[in-house]
Amino acid sequence: MDVILIEVLGSVERQPLSKAEKEECLKILEESLQSSTKNYDDYFSSRPSVGTIAEDVAEVDAQISLFERQLKNQLVGGKDMVLNILLNNNNNAKLKEIQKELEQLWEIDNNGPEAENFERSAPSVDDFLGDDKPTAEKQDDEFHRAVKRLKERAKKESDSHNSSGNLAMVLENLSNITGLMELPFLARTCIKTGHYQEALMLYTYSKSLLLNFPSSSIVQDICANISKETQTTMLSGLVELLSTNVTVISLKKIVNYLVSIPPFDVPKKDTLLRVYLHMRFKFIQSQLDRFSIVANANNDSLAEMMVKRKIEVLREHIHMSISVFIDTIQLETQPLSIPLYQVIADNTNVKPLPTNPFILEFISNCMNCLLQDLIEANLQGKLNESVCLQLVYCSFRLHDMNFNYHSLFLNKIYESDIFTVDSLKNAIEKRRELQIKYSQ
Repeated sequence: MDVILIEVLGSVERQPLSKAEKEECLKILEESLQSSTKNYDDYFSSRPSVGTIAEDVAEVDAQISLFERQLKNQLVGGKDMVLNILLNNNNNAKLKEIQKELEQLWEIDNNGPEAENFERSAPSVDDFLGDDKPTAEKQDDEFHRAVKRLKERAKKESDSHNSSGNLAMVLENLSNITGLMELPFLARTCIKTGHYQEALMLYTYSKSLLLNFPSSSIVQDICANISKETQTTMLSGLVELLSTNVTVISLKKIVNYLVSIPPFDVPKKDTLLRVYLHMRFKFIQSQLDRFSIVANANNDSLAEMMVKRKIEVLREHIHMSISVFIDTIQLETQPLSIPLYQVIADNTNVKPLPTNPFILEFISNCMNCLLQDLIEANLQGKLNESVCLQLVYCSFRLHDMNFNYHSLFLNKIYESDIFTVDSLKNAIEKRRELQIKYSQ
């Protein structure tokens, strides 16, 4: 109220009000302005409360924003209609007309006689403005330089493509071109969300585009970006999945994906096999480390349980890892013969069998990992025959795939001296008896 009183009395030349007069004036002013429904002291508050001037200002701003959006819609709302008119019914007459106008613009030549006659006959804007620059500088202004560059670029495009109507063709296929430009981002999204099959389809499609349009720089960039995503992000992700506890179906899918991606898309699959077996061994080793024998060395029953858990890991994952790859990919093999030690069994008539040496190395590494844990726990001669029988069952499971795998497995057990020869032979005989019993 003090501010309003000062504004009211500001133009009146008079003596300063006394305290009593000021209070009387403020009282009259309040009675005049205040009402039963609105308090002006609260109305002029700077806080955004209900019924204040701040609220009114916000409402006015909202109305202005609404009017601006309505105006914008009226200004640009007809752009789709214009595009539909230009591109409707595959009739590019309007586009050809625009192109014709552009070609007329390209025909402007600053150095031609027509341009000189025009400059001599027609007054320029600079003449009206009183500009006294030389004629050569007027001809070399920014507009003419831009037109000259446009003309040169159009001439180069015409010479390289030997065709007309490129602008109309680009506009007619604008949606398709935009879709192609989004393919690398779509491939990246498919890979990060685990849709590897869709990512491979995009990779194959980009290769076909490159074959159909080998001279297109846009297609080359699209193909290069998709290949980069496939051969880096997708490849590393799939290889890392090989070292995890995946199912048989998932493992087969991963191998099929990898065989379609460089550098594994070659006839010889030795590189893929070595990477595959290395990652599977890494997984098996991590599973064996979960069951610590040393931590339970004071309890014989717990230690024996840990040993059996380790053997179960070998029995399940060695066989599964080998069989998945053999069923999916044709392996390179060579004739090999690995006989059993004579103290274990008499097999002097073993014939060479087609065997892959990398798989033999994989089995040997897995066995060494297990046997080393048993040796470090000082379990030589301390394990009962049930543990030996479990190892023999694991070995004979590999026998169904290749006799050399079985021979290597049993020879590794014999060389470790964890079990005696009699225990090993008894376990083999026990397994034979159980097989006969349950096969009848």
